[in-house]
Amino acid sequence: MTEAVLRAFRRQFVWGPEVWRVGPAWRSLALADGVWLSHDEDLPITFARRPTGGAGVLLGHAVDARVGHPVGVDELAELTLDNYAERTAAWAGRWVLVLDGWIVTDIGGLLGVFYPTERSARSWGSSSGVLLNRKLGVDERRRPLSIAPTSPYAGLRLLLPGEALELATGEVRLVDRRPFRRVAGSEEHLVEQGLQLIAGALRGYAALSRGKGLAIGLSGGADSRRNAAVAVHAGVPAELYSFRKSWFATSTADLRLPPRVGAMLGLPFRHVGPGRWASERHALWLEHTADAAADRRPGSNYFYFTRGFWAALGYGRITVEGQAYELGSNYYYPAHWGIGPDFTHVEAAGCGTSFTADELALADAFWAQLEPGVEIDRRDLLFWTYTTGTAYSRLYYESDLWTDALTPANCRLLHSVMLSVPPARREGKAFQNRITALAAPVLATLPINPPDSFLRHQYQRWLNLRRLAARDGGGAALRKLGRFLTGRRG
Repeated sequence: MTEAVLRAFRRQFVWGPEVWRVGPAWRSLALADGVWLSHDEDLPITFARRPTGGAGVLLGHAVDARVGHPVGVDELAELTLDNYAERTAAWAGRWVLVLDGWIVTDIGGLLGVFYPTERSARSWGSSSGVLLNRKLGVDERRRPLSIAPTSPYAGLRLLLPGEALELATGEVRLVDRRPFRRVAGSEEHLVEQGLQLIAGALRGYAALSRGKGLAIGLSGGADSRRNAAVAVHAGVPAELYSFRKSWFATSTADLRLPPRVGAMLGLPFRHVGPGRWASERHALWLEHTADAAADRRPGSNYFYFTRGFWAALGYGRITVEGQAYELGSNYYYPAHWGIGPDFTHVEAAGCGTSFTADELALADAFWAQLEPGVEIDRRDLLFWTYTTGTAYSRLYYESDLWTDALTPANCRLLHSVMLSVPPARREGKAFQNRITALAAPVLATLPINPPDSFLRHQYQRWLNLRRLAARDGGGAALRKLGRFLTGRRG
């Protein structure tokens, strides 16, 4: 994949009553009587017909983390709507399944499924809210993030993990009420099991790379470091990279720690710098996202794409990201976050900045139907439904323009393992960091995101204030300024 063949809506799909080939690289497949799947050629498609009748279709990348290989036709042929949740528990990746005319998502909803709010319009659906609204002839523009099932697009909803949508009728039903199940064993056993699942996911992703190896993004934090450590433990060929931004736009930890991690693990590391801003990439971004108001600051996906970072790293690669570990990390429980079950201070933690009462009511109605089977509360469900299923699925949709981004954390069984540890032992990512230490003891003494100097920290606060003022305007910005100056939150 080169600059010359970059295209909007790469790796996307649409279903409906007729073929809709969005571009020359799109293909089509009959799913059922009167239902067609149209998709970009770079979206992996696996089709399996069962000997007893019926068929299954896998869209996207899925690997079995227990054995470390991509999911094949044999595994797919055994799935039904009744057994898929149990039999895909160890799958990692970004995927959706179509089983006998019903569509279901992976445990994080990272390959999004949008459908119309109005039942009468549900003959169409898509992984792209932009495309679906274009087909329906309504406003394509993307709005601020909301909490699923409400989506950032007018008149569209997101299919939630455990829900199934019938393609022919648009009926949505909850078919899996137990997203997570308690895993028995001592904490030491759970640490080992977590390590083996992450290692298996990375081995499977390496197999998908067809000999090119993995490109693992690295920051100064804990989650990306865990991916790198486990890759070495698993013997997976990989290189580490970090995007170099201006001094004022990044933390000291993100500048200095990634090369140290690479050297300590014995993996090649490179800082990738920016190139020239390209109007062609800007136009592609707007077509793909319909988001003229997107965050364009250094560090955003827009910045990385239009400034050519990905051109330097290589388009179309399998890249490994550190997202989706939030569920089970409990880093938002300590006093310095102070998020309560009623979502007190949730905006200070970077979530919930645009929630409305109606959106929360829909999410609460969904959560109320669940029987999690592990010790979690409303905060965990927020980070699962919003952070993973809404915010990260949006980032990954953007990334589909130029890469195949995956995370080993998007695995139901891995979430269940992490959530089987008592909450006090999960707090501050303590359990997850034990996995890192088991994989690479050499990293145990390396700090995680140490604080910036006083001057750098104050400059970052000033930049945040400018962003808040630009977003919220006079009165709201002044109130936020007062909270910053007095140290209050909320």
